[in-house]
Amino acid sequence: MDFIFLIASSIMILTCLYFIISPFFTGKEGKLTEANTGEDTFTLEAIYGAVNELEMDYLMKKISEADYTSLKEQYQLLAAGMMKQGQTKKKQSNTKRGSDKVELEILAELQKLRKQKGR
Repeated sequence: MDFIFLIASSIMILTCLYFIISPFFTGKEGKLTEANTGEDTFTLEAIYGAVNELEMDYLMKKISEADYTSLKEQYQLLAAGMMKQGQTKKKQSNTKRGSDKVELEILAELQKLRKQKGR
């Protein structure tokens, strides 16, 4: 009976050692660095979440007021810059749409004139 417990415990110990040591020998180092490079792009939701957490930390007295104000200003400037970029992209797409509409109207008028001259 002791022999069965000895075999079962040795299998369990070897399994635990395998799960502890195996991450050191897998080739996932490159994947981790690739995942970290994507963190440079932020979304507005992520910035708002960071400001919210920053405010909670300040209210819980985890950070000083000077750190809170400086970090909050940095996040607000970052969000404002992203919003400006979004507005300029929208304006460019709106002007493109407007110019497309104008071109279609001009083409329609030209077709009408051609049909009238052809009569």
